Amino acid sequence: MSTRSYYEILGVSRNASQKEIKKAYHKIALQEFPDKLRQKLGREPTTEETRKANDRAYEVNKAYEVLSDINKRNLYNINPRAFESDGYGNDYDNDEDYQRERAEAEEEEFREDRIRDVKAYFCFSGCGKPKHEFENPPLDPNLWLPYSSWMEKMRKISHNEVCDFVSQLFRAADEFQKKREEEWQKEYDEIGKNRKFNERFDEENNNFHNVDKGKVGDEIIAKLKSRGVSDSDLDSSLWSPYQLWVEKLVSLSSESEIENFKNQMFNAINKAKSRKQNQNNDRQKPTNHYPTTNQNPNKNDKKKTDLVAEINKLKQEIEKLKVIKNKSPAQQSELSEKENKLRKLEMELKGNNSDAQKPKSDNNFPISLVIGGGILLVAGLVVVLMIKKQRTKKIKSKKWKK
Repeated sequence: MSTRSYYEILGVSRNASQKEIKKAYHKIALQEFPDKLRQKLGREPTTEETRKANDRAYEVNKAYEVLSDINKRNLYNINPRAFESDGYGNDYDNDEDYQRERAEAEEEEFREDRIRDVKAYFCFSGCGKPKHEFENPPLDPNLWLPYSSWMEKMRKISHNEVCDFVSQLFRAADEFQKKREEEWQKEYDEIGKNRKFNERFDEENNNFHNVDKGKVGDEIIAKLKSRGVSDSDLDSSLWSPYQLWVEKLVSLSSESEIENFKNQMFNAINKAKSRKQNQNNDRQKPTNHYPTTNQNPNKNDKKKTDLVAEINKLKQEIEKLKVIKNKSPAQQSELSEKENKLRKLEMELKGNNSDAQKPKSDNNFPISLVIGGGILLVAGLVVVLMIKKQRTKKIKSKKWKK
């Protein structure tokens, strides 16, 4: 039994207030109680360290129980020895059986805490979630031989061996998790190898509709290519508020909506084709009655046709890349490069159209020289007139002098 007074145990004076006693108790509880021992040491405490911490907690709790009550404190100040037993003549501090039973209870609680930690780690690593998997996890049974399970071994080995056995179980669980992740990665890679590049839609959610959408999309792209029409020639209100007609097609759910959208796109493509033919016919009308010998309309038309075909091909490739949801860095860079190339080709096509619309002059003589020559001629006439006027004035002045 401790020979110190309750005031010394809590580290306060006999004249301390109730508030000071409570503050001292909480300070000791936060620093020296068994539940803070592992955090304080940074490792698993030994049996002796755990026993000392429990004894310290016991005497601190007993001292605070008496001193926190004003009536008990007054009795303690009068007769301290009246509080050395439990009131029935039982001095548990000197009872060996009681101390042994308490140590055994603490040891059992320590083992059960470690068992709960292992179960939680198994759940995290995927070694076991149902009850039977916790008892028999998919690990090497040689870890707990000759016992039937790891929990039985945990309850029967010594205190120091418990910590080593827990570390072995944690390492085995980590190896199991790593092996399972490797197997998952192999399965994922195998699925990726067998997946085709043109699978744009999620076949697991709605296989029937996605197959129809893919066919309709291919038909629309083939129609655009055969008619020589690009997306920019169509009315974008057909797929508003989406930026591309492919996105509008993906958003459709019923078969009737898909069919209607397909018919609308076909009609728009036919109208765009007829509109382009009319524009080409207007351009082919003779605007210059004196064509130069350097003009080569067949060569320009062929170059324009090649540009249109290349632009349509680029747009189809860009649409395929945009449909992919999770793009890799290589696919993202490829998409940006093709978009830049598309912009350059469209600018080149617009430049050819503007050059074709400009009438070419037959006479290559520079107009600026003609204008400059006219200005000089006018200036010369003005100077001549001024000189002539001055001479007439001089002649008149001489006549008046005579």
